Amino acid sequence: MKVYITPCGIGLGHSGRMLSVAEQLKKKNVEIFFSTYGPAYNFVKKNGYKVFDAPDIMWGETDGVVDVGKTVAKAPVTAKKILEKAQVDESIRVKDLTEDQINIIRTVVDEYTVEGELRREVLQNVKRLKDIGCYRGLRHIKRLPAHGQRTKTNSRTVRGNVRQTAGSGRRALTKT
Repeated sequence: MKVYITPCGIGLGHSGRMLSVAEQLKKKNVEIFFSTYGPAYNFVKKNGYKVFDAPDIMWGETDGVVDVGKTVAKAPVTAKKILEKAQVDESIRVKDLTEDQINIIRTVVDEYTVEGELRREVLQNVKRLKDIGCYRGLRHIKRLPAHGQRTKTNSRTVRGNVRQTAGSGRRALTKT
């Protein structure tokens, strides 16, 4: 079996956690591939894993019409599929794209659920979970984490458990 892991490349926290997962999978004879960028690229490479650099292409335009990076699953695999369908070289930079290439990419992106459609679909899914009364739906209703995150130290403000810091609440000095 093969596993493809793409941790966030900003900082080393995501990569560090994924390396521990990769170690456990490696013990079970699973072939691991990483794809990341920034400082995480070298970090993963030093730990002896096959690492692919994240794609060079930056999605989006200055006028904000196409914003695939934020709305299409944020996966390099999806970006590669889009570029293959559009027959555009995946190592090209946005500034080097021609008008024809941009138009072809737009038509391919139109096949995916993006922007307002995607938001609407996600909201409908959450509403459905609330309506059927499942556990995740109830967590959404209570505005609590729905995917098993801890709540003892996180999401305090939602629960109303805001703790005062040591410096807050000091009295102003009065002259006597």
